[in-house]
Amino acid sequence: MTSVLSERLSWDEIKELVHRGKTSDIDAFGVLGRCEADLFSYRAHRAKILETYASVTDELRSRLFGAPLVKQEQNGGKLAVDTASDTTASERYVLVMANEFPYYVDRNIAHINIWCSNGALSDETVEQLIVERLPSETAEYVWFVNPPQYQSIRAIWHCHVFVRNLKPTALVAKPGEAELWN
Repeated sequence: MTSVLSERLSWDEIKELVHRGKTSDIDAFGVLGRCEADLFSYRAHRAKILETYASVTDELRSRLFGAPLVKQEQNGGKLAVDTASDTTASERYVLVMANEFPYYVDRNIAHINIWCSNGALSDETVEQLIVERLPSETAEYVWFVNPPQYQSIRAIWHCHVFVRNLKPTALVAKPGEAELWN
């Protein structure tokens, strides 16, 4: 469950939360949240997706990685990933993109997600992607994977990256611009 925040989280608060969450107190991640208006938009967006798709995961796999869809007549004609022809589950596609519904953080902090189509990325790979693609004026970033109790999308591995003072030269992709990763 996402928290409702009335004030933006500062860089120091985010660093502390992520440090605590990664070392001693996974419930620290429960403090992360959105403002009320953004949370309302997020929930409305999810509801709209479920009018057309069998699941939010199906919509994301298709939109982020290009997974083919099939209409499921037994499910009211909703769209689902066509597992018979989907290669995104067997091949590794990676996408570094801005979080579409970011947590409520100071305006100079970018909330980025790194998505992987077929399982967890190593810490080394995540670090490599951050350093190569998300340059910061201050070289400050933190990242984490939400523990299961705070994951809204469990079926597709992704991590959250907060970057302070992200440079305009950052290589942030858009949905559908995933790349095959060896």
